[in-house]
Amino acid sequence: MSETYFVKQHRKENFTILDNTCIRDNQLSWKSKGLHTYLMSLPEDWKICLSDLIKRSLDGRDSVTSAIRELESRGYIQRDVQRTKKGCFKNFCYMVFESPKEQSAEKCEQPFTENPKTDNPISDKPYSENPLLLTTNKLNTNIQRTELTNSDCKSETEQSVSESVFVNIIKSLFGGEYPFDKNFEEAVRKHLADADIEETNLEAFLKYVFERTKLGNVQKSFEGLYRKLALANSIVRDFKNSSFLKKDEEPKKAEIKIRYVDCPICSTRFKEFDFNCPTCRVSTKEIEDQTQVNFIIKKKVYEMNESEKQRYESAYSERMDQIKQKTGRLFLTEEERVQFWREYGLLD
Repeated sequence: MSETYFVKQHRKENFTILDNTCIRDNQLSWKSKGLHTYLMSLPEDWKICLSDLIKRSLDGRDSVTSAIRELESRGYIQRDVQRTKKGCFKNFCYMVFESPKEQSAEKCEQPFTENPKTDNPISDKPYSENPLLLTTNKLNTNIQRTELTNSDCKSETEQSVSESVFVNIIKSLFGGEYPFDKNFEEAVRKHLADADIEETNLEAFLKYVFERTKLGNVQKSFEGLYRKLALANSIVRDFKNSSFLKKDEEPKKAEIKIRYVDCPICSTRFKEFDFNCPTCRVSTKEIEDQTQVNFIIKKKVYEMNESEKQRYESAYSERMDQIKQKTGRLFLTEEERVQFWREYGLLD
């Protein structure tokens, strides 16, 4: 049987000496190993923008950022938050190591943006004057770390948005970026105000949406799903029941707003969150669409007199026994129920 094999050619120049830990780490993808090798080939303390990394290969931005995230999770990249003298968020600084470094729980919990900037790199000199960005012509035996920073990479969208508290929170979640339009903040604030959520819970809400977005099915973009969830009524409702919401020590007495539903079958009034009419058992969902088969049948059965209801229930029980003897099941499928109702004359 033939076997595929590889022949390694030794080089005498234009190469880099590396620690084998990362290359032989079975918990890493080949993509991440390749990116790590490239970063370690750069001179010590060489600064490069994340967007510049994306331009150095055929991989798209999602592929590059997922590789960085993978290296970070294994300890080959450590992310530090840089702040101004006033304590405001400034940018992230990424330290790259030859071998894994233990990270604190606080650093591990900080999310990494899935969509870094794609504008100009931070290099003082153009790429053509920095061949060391691609190769290392000297023997690098003392490379300890490489810094990746996006402090000067400002997109047009970010420059056009004021540095509000809202913007700073978003930037801390999305790796120093503000990837949304300037109307997003106003829409979110109005959404929270309509839901009676206090301003003090703004940061908690934005972080909660971020965690929910990571659990979602991202079909197009992470930012797009985040924006959609941040303005969804269901997310606000879930946030109120989550541990993210800061509860007041002495909660204010709020007026309880209860919506009632008038059953169109039996005229019983019941609370909407009871979900079912206590008299005829029709659901609020069935009431919303009265063309459903289940609504039609429940209405007809409710309008029967006692003897008619007894005959109907007896016939239904008999059909249940037939299905049980035939299939062993203790219930009727939707198709079987519809067939029974037609045979009984309740449906055309």
